[in-house]
Amino acid sequence: MFNLDKLLIDIKVKMTKVDVKKYDNIIFLGYNCETAYQFYRYYKFVNSSLFAWTNAVDINKALSQLERIGTEDFEYVPEFKMFKDNVSSICFHGKTSISDDFTEEELKEVIKKDYTDLVERTAYLKEKFKKQMADGGKNLFIRKIRMKELCEDPQKENLELEKLYEYINTNCKNKFDLLLIVEEKYKNLITIQKENLHIRAVRNFNSDACVMGDRNRDRYGWGMIFHEFRPMKKTKKRKKFKFE
Repeated sequence: MFNLDKLLIDIKVKMTKVDVKKYDNIIFLGYNCETAYQFYRYYKFVNSSLFAWTNAVDINKALSQLERIGTEDFEYVPEFKMFKDNVSSICFHGKTSISDDFTEEELKEVIKKDYTDLVERTAYLKEKFKKQMADGGKNLFIRKIRMKELCEDPQKENLELEKLYEYINTNCKNKFDLLLIVEEKYKNLITIQKENLHIRAVRNFNSDACVMGDRNRDRYGWGMIFHEFRPMKKTKKRKKFKFE
């Protein structure tokens, strides 16, 4: 259905002058799927990366265990309909959209199939992640800040962000920028400062229960972020979600 308000917002974004930054590799670092989803909504494509379609609250723990991710059991978590990696505690989406209408046997079959796919996919995306750290391109790492941790203990969260920056700075051989995305009203709680670190805000995030919903989406705020921070080129594969 045609929506004039959305069209006018999109036109306003594209007509706004910004200092455009372009990147060969755009690497999502959680904490959940919303950033990758909003990127897709803006560009109509997304190149999958290891943490793009995950619930990765503790990204530093995950990065410290990078080599072991996917090497031990994944545990299916019915509450989230996701698979938890028992090494990193990250939850990954399976390939199948699991319905509440599945019978017990159907659910078992889907879990078995998705488990096999997930082992192969995480192995592939883990190698891709490591290659993108040293392929000679320019990287943009994007981390959406979880408001719960930031509001409860801003000092601790800023230390975690410092730790994340230092991991990237130590392990990434490419030139890089780190983009932190926060809700507007809490932006002043982010105190970390680096020359190649950028902080941008949207009015509000979608709820964790519906990160791909549009009811609360700040179309203008997300649009302005991806108007400024852009992929060097669009991929020819225009796959909709999740998997390469």
